This record gives sequence, structure tokens and C-alpha cells, in this order.
Amino acid sequence: MVNALRHIAILLALALAVLTLGACGKKSEPLPKTTEERAADKAATDKSVRDNAVWGAQVQSLDKAKGVQATVDTQAEDTRKKIEDSSK
Repeated sequence: MVNALRHIAILLALALAVLTLGACGKKSEPLPKTTEERAADKAATDKSVRDNAVWGAQVQSLDKAKGVQATVDTQAEDTRKKIEDSSK
């Protein structure tokens, strides 16, 4: 019984020590406050992602696909308008 209490006390002390050390970690820096700072951070992040050797090609391909989709949407809208105009 005494050994069990001693083990529980040791475990609680270790858990408390782990929690205390975990709270002493590096604090994250605050988010930028102005819209300009947020825009600059986003632009820098976007550039670093596109220049990344691992997934940069996928991001660039996605950008191209979005451009193609915009072109297709514009052409479809033009075609729809021509069809509507010719049916009147």
C-alpha cells in the first residue's frame, strides 16, 4: 500500500514537471496588426510556396488550371449569350 502511494506520488510529480516544462516553451509571435502587414506576409508565403522544390510545381499547375477554368467560363458565357441572342 505504501509502495503504491509512493509510485502515485512520483507519477504525479513527473506529470507536474512535464506540464511545467511544456508551458515554458517558445511563445509564438503575434499576428501582424495592419492589413498591409498581413498582405505582405501572404505574398511572401505564396512566393515561398511556389518556389518550393517539393510542392511548388503542383501549386503552379493549380494556378494554370484556374486560369484555364476562367477562360473556359468566359467562353461558355459568351456562347450562352450568342445562343440566347440568336433564339430571340
